[in-house]
This record gives sequence, structure tokens and C-alpha cells, in this order.
Amino acid sequence: MVQETCLDIVDDIPTKWYMWKVFKRAPEPENKDEVLLTIREKVLKGVNYIQSIADKGGKKFITGDKVCSINF
Repeated sequence: MVQETCLDIVDDIPTKWYMWKVFKRAPEPENKDEVLLTIREKVLKGVNYIQSIADKGGKKFITGDKVCSINF
């Protein structure tokens, strides 16, 4: 479940983001703040989903209790 959720998050990140932010081979998009916010929200949603399932099972997959920063 954790792997599937992580793959869902990664699959949702646009290819343009990789080329722009990671590889520096594409121009910065006009709506860069919106793109980053969308990615951040998707990651937080996935992390919260994984943690909610862990809580229901009485387990703890995520050792921290807060996501402080996601730097893209």
C-alpha cells in the first residue's frame, strides 16, 4: 500500500516539473507557484493517507508527527 501510494504521487507530478526544477532543461512555467502547491498538496495527501491506514491498524509507518517542509 505504501509503495502504491508513493507511485501514485510520483505519477501525478508532471514531467515538465522534472525537466524544469530537477534537470534545469526546461523554462520555468508561468504558474510555477501553482504547480509547486499542487505537488505539495498531493504529497501531503498521500502521507496523511498512509498514516491514517497505519493508525487504523495500530502501527506507525511514519515516525514523525509533522511534515515541516517539502522543498522542491
